[in-house]
Amino acid sequence: MLLPRLPQTSPLYAPSPALLRLLETSRVVLGSASASRATILNQASVPFRVLKPNIDEKAIRFSNPVELVSALARAKTQALLDMKPECDFLIACDQVVVCDGEICEKPESKEEATERWRAYRTHHPSTVGSILVTHMPSGRQKLALDKAVIKIEPLSDEDIQALVDEGEIMYCAGGLMVEHPLVAPNVTQIEGGIDSVLGLGMATVEDLILSVSGAED
Repeated sequence: MLLPRLPQTSPLYAPSPALLRLLETSRVVLGSASASRATILNQASVPFRVLKPNIDEKAIRFSNPVELVSALARAKTQALLDMKPECDFLIACDQVVVCDGEICEKPESKEEATERWRAYRTHHPSTVGSILVTHMPSGRQKLALDKAVIKIEPLSDEDIQALVDEGEIMYCAGGLMVEHPLVAPNVTQIEGGIDSVLGLGMATVEDLILSVSGAED
């Protein structure tokens, strides 16, 4: 999968020489089975392996999206640390979609997905993500938030029905899948990076890795 180049979005991330030098001799674990996040790291030339944390996300509840994604990233990190991974950097993350002040998780039915997309006609959805990087040799950790706002021209009833029937959006928070062929042509602007929308803002990841490694000291 290639990351989509949507109109009026910030350009795709290019890693700095400092990060590339650091990662030449570093082992990175991505604590997520997300194909989009793996693609983002691959396209940023970050070598990594995947280790999926085993937590009950539904057991962690906050009405504030920032508190929710932060708590989930911390819980995922602890679950991964309990697995004692052999690595230099551990990356854990979480993301929710927010629309009209409401946290939108993965739709539980086609009806819910349809209502989400009808709501996106009048309210711009946003993504609120958290990224927590742990430097395993030192134990240093740092968490940062990663946000984006997506402006989408309203989809027709027919396109929404086709989108829901096709089914891929049922695996996405808020049913929001900006790279889908039925959605991408209607995306007019993203305030924030496309990689942030897809779940892993690489500029934020770089800042965190350099910070916890001590490279910024």
